[in-house]
Amino acid sequence: MSLTPLQFLGKGVGHAAGLVDGLCLNDPNGLLAPDARAKLEAAANAILQFGVLAGPDALGFSTTQDGDAYNAVNDQFVNILHELPKEVARVPDAAIIRDAYFCGRCLGDLRSAIDAQLAFHDISRAEFKAIGPLQLMNFVHHMPSRRIELHFMFHTSKDTNLKRERSDLNDWAYLGMASAYCDVVVAEKQFSNIINRGTLEKKKVVISSLDELPTV
Repeated sequence: MSLTPLQFLGKGVGHAAGLVDGLCLNDPNGLLAPDARAKLEAAANAILQFGVLAGPDALGFSTTQDGDAYNAVNDQFVNILHELPKEVARVPDAAIIRDAYFCGRCLGDLRSAIDAQLAFHDISRAEFKAIGPLQLMNFVHHMPSRRIELHFMFHTSKDTNLKRERSDLNDWAYLGMASAYCDVVVAEKQFSNIINRGTLEKKKVVISSLDELPTV
C-alpha cells in the first residue's frame, strides 16, 4: 500500500494569509532576470514567515514604525485577554446569554463582510439578529476557524492561570486556522492543552511535539 506523502504547512503563514503562491514581486518592465527575481521572492517570503511568527524585532532590524504598530496590536490583544474574565463575569449568568456573548465577539471583526453578504441577499441586519442566540451559535459553529476561536475565548475567560503573551495573537489567528483545516498541527504546549480540552470539533489532531507523530 502506498502512503500519501505528508504535506506540511511549512509555508504556514502564506497559506493562512491566503498567499498560497507566496509573495510575487511586481516587475512589469521585466528588469529582473528570472533567477534574480526567484531569489528575491524566496527571501521576501522567508522574512514574511519569520517576521509574522516571531515579530519584526526578532529579525535583528531596528524597531521601525511598522514594528511599533505590530507590537501595539499584540499588546492590545494581550490586554483583551487579561480583561476577558472580568468582562465575562459581568454577563448575566445564563448559559445561552453567555454563549451569545462569545459568538458576538467572534463575529465582531467580520461585521463588514457579514453586512456585505446580508446586503447582497437583501437581508437586513435586524432580520439577521432576529434569528436568536441558538441560531447565532449554529452560524458561528459552521465556520471552522471561528469555532476554534470561540473555544479559545471560552477557556481563556475561565482559566485565569493561563499565560497571556504577545505571541497569542498569532497562535489564535494562524494555529487556530491550521487546527480547523489541517490533519496534524504541532504547536506549543499551552495552545495544544487548551485546544484539546473538552470535545472541540477540529480537523484531526493537535500535538505539542514531533515525537508524538508516530502515535497519531
